[in-house]
Amino acid sequence: MALYRFFKPVVKPIEEQVKPTLPSPDGDLSLIVPSSSIEAANKKVAEVIEANACSTTSKRATYIKYSASDRATIGNYAVQHGTSAAVKHFNKDFPNLNWSTVNDWKKSVVSQVKSNHAKGKDGRVVELIPKKRGRPSLLSEELTKDLMAYIRALREVGGTVNTAIVMSAAMGMIQQRDPTSLACNGGHITLEKNWAKYFLEKMSFVKRKGTTKSKVTVEHFEEVKQQYLLDIKAVVEMEEIPDELIINWDQTGINYVPMSQWTMAEKGSKRVQIVGLNDKRQITALFGGSLPGDFLPIQLVYQGKTGKCLPKVDFPTSWHVTSTPNHWCNEATMKSYLEVILVPYVQEKRTALGLPGTQPALVIFDEFKGQFTDEILMQLEENNIFYVVVPANCTDRLQPLDVSVNRPAKEFLRSKFGEWYAEKVAMQMKDAGSVTPIDLKLSEMKPIGARWMMELYDYFKAKPEIIINGFKAAGILNILKS
Repeated sequence: MALYRFFKPVVKPIEEQVKPTLPSPDGDLSLIVPSSSIEAANKKVAEVIEANACSTTSKRATYIKYSASDRATIGNYAVQHGTSAAVKHFNKDFPNLNWSTVNDWKKSVVSQVKSNHAKGKDGRVVELIPKKRGRPSLLSEELTKDLMAYIRALREVGGTVNTAIVMSAAMGMIQQRDPTSLACNGGHITLEKNWAKYFLEKMSFVKRKGTTKSKVTVEHFEEVKQQYLLDIKAVVEMEEIPDELIINWDQTGINYVPMSQWTMAEKGSKRVQIVGLNDKRQITALFGGSLPGDFLPIQLVYQGKTGKCLPKVDFPTSWHVTSTPNHWCNEATMKSYLEVILVPYVQEKRTALGLPGTQPALVIFDEFKGQFTDEILMQLEENNIFYVVVPANCTDRLQPLDVSVNRPAKEFLRSKFGEWYAEKVAMQMKDAGSVTPIDLKLSEMKPIGARWMMELYDYFKAKPEIIINGFKAAGILNILKS
């Protein structure tokens, strides 16, 4: 006889059971949050954990799946002998068989027999195929099957799978098979991001990320922002700088293949390798914009050591296109940017406004080490261009172009990529009747990407409100007009 039968087990309070998983009131968190608040929060969390642990909610029962032939067999028996007799007869093989379910199958058999006789067919029913449940499919069964096969093939070779790729591939297949079904051609099919998400969920794909980077929290952000805006206001008022000579520039990375670092991978996969993630298939674009919304000529920095790495494309003469070993901007590329783009632009505006060649201007930029050097600052001073630096770790909120231009630029390029990708898929379907992952080699993507960049330039030149909104969101426009 076991002695433990005569003793009551000691059950620790729930607070002690979960204590190792809760923040300590005396730990590092107490430097920020009062210990009393931590204790109060821990108490409430422990109550929730205890309630969940004591929950008696039972799991849903496991449902039996019946084949089409099983349904027909049971339904036929019910037609001949009655519903209750059928339930009793098949109870051994299907112990949880429900009377109402069998009765529905009986009605379905009767209905199908009548339908078969009306069409002059054999009245026997050998299968009862259940009606499809859930959201009706936007694409045909054949197209859905082919698109799923394409997405899986793309994922197997390490290609990125996301909503943009799904929509582009689907668009290409539809354009090849039945272009009139697209809404743009008067049809019923509209490919949207929500549909692409649902399609990937249907394939049991989940969102995975290759790398993770957390944002840096800036203490006393409002104070830092206020001082930044006051610095700008002081320079503008003291030097009487017109709006046209207040300029912000910013560098941003542009992928040859516009895509996110997210990819879709099948549920349960332990590792997700993404072709193109953290590789060197990228260029740097340096954008510039003025307070009234004018978009300056662009500087593009490709990767390479000689001019052979540059695409064979006729860029606008006002642009500056160069290269570095890692495609990053540095002091040399920034000096060229000032000489080729910024200073000529400022001189042109001075002339257009009827101002002297020494009229002060203001540029706003971040603390990137390649542009915040003595030589760069001296070059600005020689051209009577003042500067204000965006506070560290605040570019996403206080740098106008970072706030309003960089994201629309990448969305524009992603849209262009989607159109091009869809066209490639459609061509494959037309020529071969099947699709394989599209070849994204640099020799093809460089010139195509260059043409997209020129279209992007025209897009921003025609939409000054995008740049103006950046200055407004950063607080610069408001403080200068106050």
